[in-house]
Amino acid sequence: MMKFIALVKNEAIKLLTKVSSKIVLSLAIVVSMGVCLIFFISLNMNDSWRWGGWDEFEWLEERITEAQRHKYEGWEQEVAMLRFQIEHRISSYGGDWRLGYAQMAFYGNWVRYPDGTRYGDYLEVPPFGEGFAQLIVERNWREMHEIIIRSNAEALANKGHDSEIIEMANWQYQYMLDNDISPMEQTWQHGVIHSLDWSRYEVSFLESVAVRGDGADEHNKDLQNAKDSAAIAQYRLDNNVSRTVAYGHTMSNWSSTDDSNDVWSLLEAYIMLMPFMSVFVIIIAGGLVSSEFSKGTIKFLLINPVKRWKIITSKYAVLLATGGVFMVVTLISFLLFGGILTGFNNMSAMYLDVVNGAVTGTPALVYFMGLWVLSGINILVMSTLAFALSSLTRNSGLAIAISIAAVIGGGIIDNILRWTAGVDWGRYLLFANVDLVSVLHGGNMATVAPYPGQTLLFTIGVIAVHMVIFGLMAWDGFTRKEI
Repeated sequence: MMKFIALVKNEAIKLLTKVSSKIVLSLAIVVSMGVCLIFFISLNMNDSWRWGGWDEFEWLEERITEAQRHKYEGWEQEVAMLRFQIEHRISSYGGDWRLGYAQMAFYGNWVRYPDGTRYGDYLEVPPFGEGFAQLIVERNWREMHEIIIRSNAEALANKGHDSEIIEMANWQYQYMLDNDISPMEQTWQHGVIHSLDWSRYEVSFLESVAVRGDGADEHNKDLQNAKDSAAIAQYRLDNNVSRTVAYGHTMSNWSSTDDSNDVWSLLEAYIMLMPFMSVFVIIIAGGLVSSEFSKGTIKFLLINPVKRWKIITSKYAVLLATGGVFMVVTLISFLLFGGILTGFNNMSAMYLDVVNGAVTGTPALVYFMGLWVLSGINILVMSTLAFALSSLTRNSGLAIAISIAAVIGGGIIDNILRWTAGVDWGRYLLFANVDLVSVLHGGNMATVAPYPGQTLLFTIGVIAVHMVIFGLMAWDGFTRKEI
Protein backbone atom coordinates (compact mmCIF):
# COMPACT_ATOMS: atom_id res chain seq x y z
CA MET A 1 0.00 0.00 0.00
CA MET A 2 2.82 2.38 0.84
CA LYS A 3 4.43 1.74 -2.55
CA PHE A 4 1.13 2.58 -4.26
CA ILE A 5 0.79 5.81 -2.25
CA ALA A 6 4.35 6.70 -3.21
CA LEU A 7 3.48 6.08 -6.86
CA VAL A 8 0.43 8.35 -6.63
CA LYS A 9 2.51 11.04 -4.95
CA ASN A 10 5.20 10.77 -7.62
CA GLU A 11 2.63 10.99 -10.45
CA ALA A 12 0.97 14.00 -8.80
CA ILE A 13 4.29 15.83 -8.48
CA LYS A 14 5.14 15.13 -12.11
CA LEU A 15 1.77 16.44 -13.25
CA LEU A 16 1.86 19.54 -11.07
CA THR A 17 5.36 20.50 -12.19
CA LYS A 18 4.41 20.39 -15.86
CA VAL A 19 4.02 23.83 -17.42
CA SER A 20 1.29 22.48 -19.69
CA SER A 21 -0.82 21.41 -16.68
CA LYS A 22 -0.60 24.88 -15.17
CA ILE A 23 -1.51 26.45 -18.50
CA VAL A 24 -4.53 24.18 -18.95
CA LEU A 25 -5.84 24.87 -15.43
CA SER A 26 -5.29 28.63 -15.81
CA LEU A 27 -7.01 28.59 -19.19
CA ALA A 28 -9.98 26.70 -17.71
CA ILE A 29 -10.35 29.34 -14.98
CA VAL A 30 -10.17 32.16 -17.53
CA VAL A 31 -12.72 30.45 -19.79
CA SER A 32 -15.13 29.81 -16.89
CA MET A 33 -14.92 33.47 -15.84
CA GLY A 34 -15.35 34.53 -19.47
CA VAL A 35 -18.48 32.40 -19.78
CA CYS A 36 -19.73 33.93 -16.54
CA LEU A 37 -19.21 37.43 -17.93
CA ILE A 38 -20.95 36.62 -21.23
CA PHE A 39 -24.05 35.29 -19.51
CA PHE A 40 -24.07 38.22 -17.08
CA ILE A 41 -24.07 40.63 -20.02
CA SER A 42 -26.88 38.70 -21.71
CA LEU A 43 -28.96 38.80 -18.52
CA ASN A 44 -28.60 42.57 -18.35
CA MET A 45 -29.36 43.32 -21.96
CA ASN A 46 -32.56 45.23 -22.55
CA ASP A 47 -35.25 42.70 -23.43
CA SER A 48 -37.24 45.15 -25.52
CA TRP A 49 -36.13 45.62 -29.10
CA ARG A 50 -35.48 49.05 -30.50
CA TRP A 51 -34.55 50.40 -33.89
CA GLY A 52 -32.19 53.32 -34.05
CA GLY A 53 -34.21 56.56 -33.93
CA TRP A 54 -37.51 54.70 -33.48
CA ASP A 55 -40.00 56.55 -31.26
CA GLU A 56 -42.83 54.41 -29.90
CA PHE A 57 -45.21 57.30 -29.35
CA GLU A 58 -44.73 58.62 -32.90
CA TRP A 59 -45.65 55.13 -34.03
CA LEU A 60 -48.80 55.27 -31.87
CA GLU A 61 -49.71 58.57 -33.59
CA GLU A 62 -49.39 56.81 -36.94
CA ARG A 63 -51.71 54.07 -35.70
CA ILE A 64 -54.29 56.72 -34.78
CA THR A 65 -54.07 58.20 -38.28
CA GLU A 66 -54.54 54.77 -39.86
CA ALA A 67 -57.54 53.99 -37.64
CA GLN A 68 -59.21 57.31 -38.48
CA ARG A 69 -58.61 56.76 -42.17
CA HIS A 70 -59.99 53.20 -42.41
CA LYS A 71 -62.64 53.47 -39.67
CA TYR A 72 -62.86 49.74 -39.08
CA GLU A 73 -65.01 48.23 -36.35
CA GLY A 74 -63.93 49.43 -32.90
CA TRP A 75 -61.66 52.17 -34.23
CA GLU A 76 -63.03 54.80 -31.83
CA GLN A 77 -62.05 52.69 -28.82
CA GLU A 78 -58.60 52.09 -30.23
CA VAL A 79 -58.04 55.80 -30.91
CA ALA A 80 -59.16 56.73 -27.38
CA MET A 81 -56.83 54.12 -25.89
CA LEU A 82 -53.87 55.25 -28.03
CA ARG A 83 -54.40 58.90 -27.16
CA PHE A 84 -54.51 58.02 -23.48
CA GLN A 85 -51.21 56.13 -23.86
CA ILE A 86 -49.56 59.04 -25.65
CA GLU A 87 -50.82 61.67 -23.20
CA HIS A 88 -49.63 59.76 -20.14
CA ARG A 89 -46.58 58.12 -21.77
CA ILE A 90 -47.77 54.59 -21.17
CA SER A 91 -45.41 52.29 -23.04
CA SER A 92 -46.55 49.12 -24.76
CA TYR A 93 -43.13 47.65 -23.99
CA GLY A 94 -41.06 47.26 -20.85
CA GLY A 95 -43.82 46.05 -18.52
CA ASP A 96 -45.57 49.36 -17.70
CA TRP A 97 -48.11 48.35 -15.02
CA ARG A 98 -50.66 50.90 -16.31
CA LEU A 99 -51.07 49.27 -19.73
CA GLY A 100 -53.27 46.36 -18.63
CA TYR A 101 -55.51 48.61 -16.57
CA ALA A 102 -55.80 51.10 -19.44
CA GLN A 103 -57.01 48.28 -21.67
CA MET A 104 -59.69 47.51 -19.10
CA ALA A 105 -60.77 51.16 -19.15
CA PHE A 106 -61.15 51.35 -22.94
CA TYR A 107 -61.71 47.75 -24.07
CA GLY A 108 -63.16 46.05 -21.00
CA ASN A 109 -62.11 42.94 -19.12
CA TRP A 110 -62.07 39.28 -20.10
CA VAL A 111 -62.73 36.97 -17.17
CA ARG A 112 -61.68 33.32 -17.27
CA TYR A 113 -64.10 30.81 -15.87
CA PRO A 114 -63.83 27.00 -15.84
CA ASP A 115 -67.29 25.61 -16.55
CA GLY A 116 -66.25 22.14 -17.67
CA THR A 117 -67.22 22.66 -21.31
CA ARG A 118 -64.32 24.31 -23.02
CA TYR A 119 -60.80 25.13 -21.84
CA GLY A 120 -60.11 28.84 -21.81
CA ASP A 121 -63.68 30.21 -21.84
CA TYR A 122 -63.85 33.95 -21.22
CA LEU A 123 -66.66 36.25 -20.22
CA GLU A 124 -66.46 39.77 -21.62
CA VAL A 125 -66.96 42.63 -19.16
CA PRO A 126 -67.78 46.07 -20.69
CA PRO A 127 -65.16 48.87 -20.61
CA PHE A 128 -64.83 50.59 -17.25
CA GLY A 129 -64.81 54.07 -18.78
CA GLU A 130 -63.15 57.44 -18.26
CA GLY A 131 -63.62 57.41 -14.48
CA PHE A 132 -61.49 54.26 -14.30
CA ALA A 133 -58.91 55.84 -16.60
CA GLN A 134 -58.69 58.83 -14.26
CA LEU A 135 -57.97 56.48 -11.37
CA ILE A 136 -55.00 55.17 -13.37
CA VAL A 137 -53.69 58.71 -13.71
CA GLU A 138 -54.18 59.23 -9.97
CA ARG A 139 -52.57 55.85 -9.27
CA ASN A 140 -55.51 54.93 -7.06
CA TRP A 141 -55.04 51.21 -7.51
CA ARG A 142 -57.22 50.24 -4.55
CA GLU A 143 -60.37 51.78 -5.97
CA MET A 144 -59.45 50.34 -9.38
CA HIS A 145 -59.36 46.84 -7.92
CA GLU A 146 -62.66 47.36 -6.12
CA ILE A 147 -64.28 48.37 -9.42
CA ILE A 148 -62.83 45.32 -11.18
CA ILE A 149 -64.07 43.01 -8.42
CA ARG A 150 -67.61 44.46 -8.48
CA SER A 151 -67.81 44.39 -12.28
CA ASN A 152 -66.54 40.81 -12.57
CA ALA A 153 -68.91 39.59 -9.86
CA GLU A 154 -71.90 41.27 -11.48
CA ALA A 155 -71.11 39.95 -14.95
CA LEU A 156 -70.57 36.37 -13.72
CA ALA A 157 -73.66 36.42 -11.50
CA ASN A 158 -75.80 37.60 -14.44
CA LYS A 159 -74.57 34.54 -16.37
CA GLY A 160 -75.60 32.24 -13.52
CA HIS A 161 -72.13 31.43 -12.18
CA ASP A 162 -71.84 30.54 -8.51
CA SER A 163 -69.81 32.21 -5.77
CA GLU A 164 -66.87 29.82 -6.23
CA ILE A 165 -66.36 30.93 -9.83
CA ILE A 166 -66.74 34.57 -8.83
CA GLU A 167 -64.19 34.19 -6.03
CA MET A 168 -61.75 32.57 -8.44
CA ALA A 169 -62.15 35.36 -11.00
CA ASN A 170 -61.49 38.04 -8.39
CA TRP A 171 -58.96 36.22 -6.24
CA GLN A 172 -55.78 38.00 -7.39
CA TYR A 173 -57.33 41.47 -7.10
CA GLN A 174 -58.73 40.73 -3.65
CA TYR A 175 -55.45 39.22 -2.49
CA MET A 176 -53.53 42.34 -3.50
CA LEU A 177 -56.05 44.49 -1.64
CA ASP A 178 -55.96 42.36 1.50
CA ASN A 179 -52.15 42.25 1.58
CA ASP A 180 -51.49 45.81 0.42
CA ILE A 181 -49.57 44.70 -2.69
CA SER A 182 -49.52 47.61 -5.10
CA PRO A 183 -49.32 46.86 -8.86
CA MET A 184 -47.14 49.97 -9.23
CA GLU A 185 -44.14 48.26 -7.63
CA GLN A 186 -44.17 45.08 -9.78
CA THR A 187 -42.29 42.92 -7.27
CA TRP A 188 -41.77 39.17 -7.37
CA GLN A 189 -45.11 38.80 -5.59
CA HIS A 190 -47.02 39.95 -8.67
CA GLY A 191 -45.53 37.21 -10.81
CA VAL A 192 -46.33 34.58 -8.16
CA ILE A 193 -49.88 35.90 -7.73
CA HIS A 194 -50.53 35.65 -11.47
CA SER A 195 -48.95 32.20 -11.56
CA LEU A 196 -51.11 31.00 -8.66
CA ASP A 197 -54.22 32.54 -10.22
CA TRP A 198 -53.63 30.59 -13.43
CA SER A 199 -52.85 27.35 -11.57
CA ARG A 200 -56.05 27.64 -9.49
CA TYR A 201 -58.07 28.12 -12.65
CA GLU A 202 -56.37 25.18 -14.35
CA VAL A 203 -56.98 22.88 -11.36
CA SER A 204 -60.65 23.88 -11.25
CA PHE A 205 -61.12 23.22 -14.94
CA LEU A 206 -59.30 19.87 -14.99
CA GLU A 207 -61.25 18.68 -11.95
CA SER A 208 -64.52 19.54 -13.67
CA VAL A 209 -63.70 17.37 -16.69
CA ALA A 210 -63.96 13.58 -16.52
CA VAL A 211 -61.47 11.83 -18.81
CA ARG A 212 -61.49 8.08 -19.33
CA GLY A 213 -59.57 5.71 -21.54
CA ASP A 214 -56.21 6.45 -23.13
CA GLY A 215 -56.14 10.10 -22.12
CA ALA A 216 -56.84 9.53 -18.42
CA ASP A 217 -53.20 9.16 -17.38
CA GLU A 218 -52.13 12.32 -19.19
CA HIS A 219 -55.12 14.19 -17.76
CA ASN A 220 -54.29 13.10 -14.22
CA LYS A 221 -50.65 14.08 -14.74
CA ASP A 222 -51.67 17.57 -15.92
CA LEU A 223 -53.98 17.91 -12.93
CA GLN A 224 -51.25 16.90 -10.49
CA ASN A 225 -48.77 19.29 -12.10
CA ALA A 226 -51.28 22.13 -11.79
CA LYS A 227 -51.89 21.28 -8.12
CA ASP A 228 -48.14 21.19 -7.46
CA SER A 229 -47.64 24.55 -9.17
CA ALA A 230 -50.45 26.06 -7.11
CA ALA A 231 -49.02 24.61 -3.89
CA ILE A 232 -45.54 25.99 -4.62
CA ALA A 233 -46.89 29.44 -5.49
CA GLN A 234 -49.01 29.52 -2.32
CA TYR A 235 -46.00 28.42 -0.26
CA ARG A 236 -43.93 31.26 -1.70
CA LEU A 237 -46.54 33.84 -0.79
CA ASP A 238 -47.11 32.40 2.69
CA ASN A 239 -43.38 32.13 3.48
CA ASN A 240 -42.11 35.19 1.60
CA VAL A 241 -39.83 33.17 -0.71
CA SER A 242 -38.80 35.85 -3.17
CA ARG A 243 -36.50 33.74 -5.37
CA THR A 244 -36.71 30.12 -6.48
CA VAL A 245 -34.44 28.04 -8.68
CA ALA A 246 -35.14 25.04 -10.90
CA TYR A 247 -32.92 23.61 -13.59
CA GLY A 248 -33.91 25.02 -16.98
CA HIS A 249 -35.94 27.88 -15.51
CA THR A 250 -33.51 29.64 -13.18
CA MET A 251 -31.88 31.72 -15.88
CA SER A 252 -34.76 32.02 -18.36
CA ASN A 253 -37.23 33.23 -15.69
CA TRP A 254 -40.05 32.08 -17.98
CA SER A 255 -42.81 32.79 -15.44
CA SER A 256 -41.54 36.31 -14.59
CA THR A 257 -41.87 35.54 -10.89
CA ASP A 258 -38.26 36.23 -9.93
CA ASP A 259 -35.35 38.58 -10.37
CA SER A 260 -33.10 36.32 -12.45
CA ASN A 261 -30.10 38.63 -12.43
CA ASP A 262 -28.12 36.75 -9.80
CA VAL A 263 -25.39 34.18 -9.32
CA TRP A 264 -27.90 31.30 -9.55
CA SER A 265 -28.71 32.11 -13.17
CA LEU A 266 -25.00 32.17 -13.93
CA LEU A 267 -24.46 28.91 -12.06
CA GLU A 268 -27.15 27.22 -14.12
CA ALA A 269 -25.31 28.31 -17.26
CA TYR A 270 -22.08 26.87 -15.83
CA ILE A 271 -23.68 23.48 -15.19
CA MET A 272 -25.19 23.39 -18.67
CA LEU A 273 -21.75 24.00 -20.17
CA MET A 274 -19.84 21.56 -17.98
CA PRO A 275 -19.80 18.80 -20.63
CA PHE A 276 -17.77 21.13 -22.85
CA MET A 277 -15.53 22.15 -19.95
CA SER A 278 -14.39 18.52 -19.81
CA VAL A 279 -12.14 19.31 -22.78
CA PHE A 280 -9.54 20.73 -20.38
CA VAL A 281 -9.37 17.53 -18.31
CA ILE A 282 -9.29 15.48 -21.52
CA ILE A 283 -6.13 17.33 -22.60
CA ILE A 284 -4.43 16.30 -19.36
CA ALA A 285 -5.78 12.74 -19.46
CA GLY A 286 -4.71 12.22 -23.07
CA GLY A 287 -1.05 12.72 -22.17
CA LEU A 288 -0.78 10.95 -18.82
CA VAL A 289 0.32 7.62 -20.29
CA SER A 290 1.32 8.37 -23.87
CA SER A 291 3.74 11.13 -22.86
CA GLU A 292 5.76 8.55 -20.90
CA PHE A 293 6.33 6.61 -24.11
CA SER A 294 6.93 9.63 -26.36
CA LYS A 295 9.53 11.06 -23.95
CA GLY A 296 11.11 7.69 -23.17
CA THR A 297 10.57 8.06 -19.41
CA ILE A 298 8.52 4.87 -19.29
CA LYS A 299 11.75 2.81 -19.00
CA PHE A 300 12.81 4.61 -15.83
CA LEU A 301 9.30 4.15 -14.42
CA LEU A 302 9.33 0.39 -15.03
CA ILE A 303 12.76 -0.08 -13.43
CA ASN A 304 11.02 0.11 -10.05
CA PRO A 305 9.95 -3.29 -8.68
CA VAL A 306 6.26 -2.39 -8.99
CA LYS A 307 3.69 -4.20 -11.05
CA ARG A 308 2.42 -2.43 -14.11
CA TRP A 309 -1.24 -2.47 -13.04
CA LYS A 310 -0.28 -0.48 -9.95
CA ILE A 311 1.46 2.11 -12.11
CA ILE A 312 -1.53 2.54 -14.42
CA THR A 313 -3.87 2.60 -11.43
CA SER A 314 -1.82 5.31 -9.73
CA LYS A 315 -1.95 7.39 -12.89
CA TYR A 316 -5.73 6.99 -13.03
CA ALA A 317 -6.04 7.96 -9.35
CA VAL A 318 -4.10 11.16 -10.10
CA LEU A 319 -6.41 11.79 -13.06
CA LEU A 320 -9.48 11.48 -10.81
CA ALA A 321 -7.92 13.88 -8.30
CA THR A 322 -7.04 16.29 -11.10
CA GLY A 323 -10.60 16.20 -12.40
CA GLY A 324 -11.90 16.89 -8.91
CA VAL A 325 -9.52 19.82 -8.42
CA PHE A 326 -10.46 21.16 -11.85
CA MET A 327 -14.18 21.06 -10.98
CA VAL A 328 -13.71 22.68 -7.57
CA VAL A 329 -11.34 25.44 -8.73
CA THR A 330 -13.44 26.44 -11.75
CA LEU A 331 -16.63 26.35 -9.67
CA ILE A 332 -15.16 28.57 -6.95
CA SER A 333 -13.82 30.98 -9.58
CA PHE A 334 -17.19 31.06 -11.30
CA LEU A 335 -19.14 31.59 -8.05
CA LEU A 336 -16.86 34.35 -6.76
CA PHE A 337 -16.71 36.19 -10.07
CA GLY A 338 -20.45 35.75 -10.66
CA GLY A 339 -21.21 36.87 -7.11
CA ILE A 340 -19.12 40.01 -7.55
CA LEU A 341 -20.86 40.81 -10.85
CA THR A 342 -24.36 40.34 -9.40
CA GLY A 343 -23.70 41.72 -5.94
CA PHE A 344 -24.39 38.39 -4.21
CA ASN A 345 -28.12 39.13 -4.24
CA ASN A 346 -30.84 36.50 -3.74
CA MET A 347 -28.52 34.29 -1.71
CA SER A 348 -31.54 32.95 0.25
CA ALA A 349 -33.08 31.47 -2.92
CA MET A 350 -34.74 28.05 -2.62
CA TYR A 351 -35.56 25.05 -4.78
CA LEU A 352 -39.16 24.10 -4.04
CA ASP A 353 -40.70 20.72 -4.78
CA VAL A 354 -43.85 18.86 -3.79
CA VAL A 355 -43.25 15.54 -2.03
CA ASN A 356 -46.23 13.49 -0.83
CA GLY A 357 -48.48 16.51 -1.10
CA ALA A 358 -46.24 18.78 0.98
CA VAL A 359 -43.95 21.54 -0.33
CA THR A 360 -40.30 21.04 0.62
CA GLY A 361 -37.56 23.62 0.29
CA THR A 362 -33.86 23.12 -0.46
CA PRO A 363 -31.32 25.97 -0.35
CA ALA A 364 -30.25 26.94 -3.86
CA LEU A 365 -26.58 26.24 -3.14
CA VAL A 366 -27.33 22.69 -1.97
CA TYR A 367 -29.59 22.08 -4.97
CA PHE A 368 -27.00 23.26 -7.49
CA MET A 369 -24.22 21.34 -5.77
CA GLY A 370 -26.21 18.17 -6.41
CA LEU A 371 -26.53 19.08 -10.10
CA TRP A 372 -22.84 20.00 -10.16
CA VAL A 373 -21.87 16.53 -8.92
CA LEU A 374 -24.10 14.86 -11.51
CA SER A 375 -22.63 17.05 -14.26
CA GLY A 376 -19.15 16.04 -13.11
CA ILE A 377 -19.89 12.46 -14.15
CA ASN A 378 -19.57 13.63 -17.75
CA ILE A 379 -16.06 14.93 -17.06
CA LEU A 380 -15.18 11.67 -15.30
CA VAL A 381 -16.38 9.49 -18.19
CA MET A 382 -14.88 11.48 -21.04
CA SER A 383 -11.50 11.92 -19.32
CA THR A 384 -11.46 8.16 -18.61
CA LEU A 385 -12.03 7.58 -22.32
CA ALA A 386 -9.08 9.85 -23.15
CA PHE A 387 -6.95 8.05 -20.53
CA ALA A 388 -7.82 4.65 -22.00
CA LEU A 389 -7.03 5.78 -25.55
CA SER A 390 -3.78 7.31 -24.35
CA SER A 391 -2.73 3.95 -22.90
CA LEU A 392 -3.99 1.92 -25.85
CA THR A 393 -2.65 4.03 -28.73
CA ARG A 394 0.29 5.68 -26.91
CA ASN A 395 -0.49 8.76 -28.96
CA SER A 396 -1.55 11.90 -27.06
CA GLY A 397 -2.88 13.79 -30.08
CA LEU A 398 -5.04 10.88 -31.24
CA ALA A 399 -6.41 10.22 -27.75
CA ILE A 400 -7.28 13.88 -27.19
CA ALA A 401 -8.76 14.35 -30.68
CA ILE A 402 -11.04 11.31 -30.45
CA SER A 403 -12.23 12.22 -26.97
CA ILE A 404 -12.98 15.84 -27.85
CA ALA A 405 -14.79 14.67 -30.97
CA ALA A 406 -16.90 12.41 -28.75
CA VAL A 407 -17.78 15.35 -26.50
CA ILE A 408 -18.74 17.64 -29.39
CA GLY A 409 -20.21 15.08 -31.78
CA GLY A 410 -21.85 12.68 -29.36
CA GLY A 411 -25.17 14.52 -29.42
CA ILE A 412 -25.09 14.72 -33.23
CA ILE A 413 -24.45 10.97 -33.53
CA ASP A 414 -27.28 10.22 -31.12
CA ASN A 415 -29.72 12.43 -33.06
CA ILE A 416 -28.74 10.80 -36.36
CA LEU A 417 -29.33 7.33 -34.91
CA ARG A 418 -32.59 8.31 -33.24
CA TRP A 419 -34.28 10.58 -35.78
CA THR A 420 -32.66 9.69 -39.13
CA ALA A 421 -32.03 5.97 -38.74
CA GLY A 422 -34.99 5.54 -36.37
CA VAL A 423 -33.21 3.07 -34.07
CA ASP A 424 -33.91 2.61 -30.38
CA TRP A 425 -30.72 0.83 -29.40
CA GLY A 426 -28.96 4.20 -29.25
CA ARG A 427 -30.07 4.35 -25.62
CA TYR A 428 -27.31 1.83 -24.84
CA LEU A 429 -24.55 4.04 -26.23
CA LEU A 430 -22.46 6.32 -24.06
CA PHE A 431 -23.53 9.51 -25.85
CA ALA A 432 -27.14 9.15 -24.74
CA ASN A 433 -26.26 8.64 -21.09
CA VAL A 434 -23.53 11.05 -20.03
CA ASP A 435 -25.94 13.95 -19.29
CA LEU A 436 -27.37 12.72 -15.99
CA VAL A 437 -28.90 16.12 -15.19
CA SER A 438 -31.11 16.02 -18.27
CA VAL A 439 -32.22 12.47 -17.47
CA LEU A 440 -33.09 13.53 -13.93
CA HIS A 441 -35.10 16.50 -15.22
CA GLY A 442 -36.82 14.75 -18.09
CA GLY A 443 -34.73 16.28 -20.85
CA ASN A 444 -35.18 19.89 -19.76
CA MET A 445 -32.50 22.05 -21.43
CA ALA A 446 -30.68 18.87 -22.48
CA THR A 447 -27.84 18.61 -24.95
CA VAL A 448 -29.05 15.09 -25.68
CA ALA A 449 -32.64 14.42 -24.68
CA PRO A 450 -33.24 11.10 -22.87
CA TYR A 451 -35.06 8.27 -24.57
CA PRO A 452 -38.67 7.50 -23.52
CA GLY A 453 -38.61 5.58 -20.25
CA GLN A 454 -34.91 6.23 -19.68
CA THR A 455 -34.27 6.35 -15.94
CA LEU A 456 -31.37 7.59 -13.87
CA LEU A 457 -30.64 4.03 -12.69
CA PHE A 458 -30.49 2.77 -16.31
CA THR A 459 -28.17 5.63 -17.25
CA ILE A 460 -25.81 4.91 -14.37
CA GLY A 461 -25.76 1.23 -15.38
CA VAL A 462 -24.81 2.07 -18.98
CA ILE A 463 -22.06 4.41 -17.77
CA ALA A 464 -20.72 1.75 -15.41
CA VAL A 465 -20.45 -0.77 -18.26
CA HIS A 466 -18.55 1.72 -20.43
CA MET A 467 -16.26 2.64 -17.54
CA VAL A 468 -15.35 -1.03 -17.10
CA ILE A 469 -14.60 -1.27 -20.83
CA PHE A 470 -12.42 1.85 -20.70
CA GLY A 471 -10.60 0.46 -17.67
CA LEU A 472 -9.86 -2.79 -19.45
CA MET A 473 -8.61 -0.85 -22.50
CA ALA A 474 -6.21 1.16 -20.34
CA TRP A 475 -5.02 -1.91 -18.45
CA ASP A 476 -4.50 -3.94 -21.62
CA GLY A 477 -2.68 -1.15 -23.42
CA PHE A 478 -0.25 -0.60 -20.55
CA THR A 479 0.36 -4.06 -19.12
CA ARG A 480 0.33 -6.40 -22.08
CA LYS A 481 2.09 -4.44 -24.79
CA GLU A 482 5.86 -4.45 -25.11
CA ILE A 483 7.79 -1.28 -24.30
